[in-house]
Amino acid sequence: MLANKKLIAAAAVLCDMLAPLCTFSDYLQGDVYFTLVNEKVSALVDKLHSLVHRFKRVGQGEADIGLKFSKVESFWEEIDDRTDLSRRLRGPPSVTIHQFAEEFAVPIVYSLIGEVEDAFHCSEVLQSFSVFNMKNVPDSIADVINIFGQVRLINYLN
Repeated sequence: MLANKKLIAAAAVLCDMLAPLCTFSDYLQGDVYFTLVNEKVSALVDKLHSLVHRFKRVGQGEADIGLKFSKVESFWEEIDDRTDLSRRLRGPPSVTIHQFAEEFAVPIVYSLIGEVEDAFHCSEVLQSFSVFNMKNVPDSIADVINIFGQVRLINYLN
């Protein structure tokens, strides 16, 4: 399995892709302010879109020190040096880094973005939880009237 170039490249892609997802998952498992979930989802989606662009640049030959995916070519060279068959053939790789980025890395990240956006498509519901966040409680009755309106406050008090 360690001599399978596509498996090694897929593992590198998953390492890069799951790092921001792990941070988001840790947030969801901690003290969650539901009103911030939409912001966190948006930040995660932005990071994943950025990752797509980085994968494409690596596929075009640019180095990106922060990505595991940028090390795939050196991993592939090591596999070529270690396998008997490739010593005899020494032919070009069956797939290039550019092809792998376009055919595997980019589509899998877009798929993840779709899954995240579908899973957290309830912004109005999450926004209503702001009532329970003590940071949103007004300091004075005048602020309450300004925020909720005098008619609603009177109806509420009655």
